[in-house]
Amino acid sequence: MTGPVDDLTAFLNARDSEAERADWHHIECQFNGGTRACDCKKHDWVLDVIAYKRRAAEGHEPVRGVVDYIGTKPEYGMVCATCGTEESREMWPCRHIRILAKAYASHPDYREEWRP
Repeated sequence: MTGPVDDLTAFLNARDSEAERADWHHIECQFNGGTRACDCKKHDWVLDVIAYKRRAAEGHEPVRGVVDYIGTKPEYGMVCATCGTEESREMWPCRHIRILAKAYASHPDYREEWRP
């Protein structure tokens, strides 16, 4: 069984892939006198948004790192490879990934603990 780290990443990738595969042409096009009039700009926009979201997520992945110090002994856990700097120690999933996933908050598999 996967844990919350893998679950949020898998959830976000699955939702983006679903949106990418959706038949936007069929949904957005209307029939006029038997001729299909299609506005492909809407389809292109959806694909662009998904591509931008994927690019924004690049580098934001879980890595093992120092999350806290107890006295002089460091405590390790999962931090974001990009946001989990020694200064911030932002835990995984970071706020950037949580914000990207929030777009799918109405999906039944979305978990409240993922909210930014």
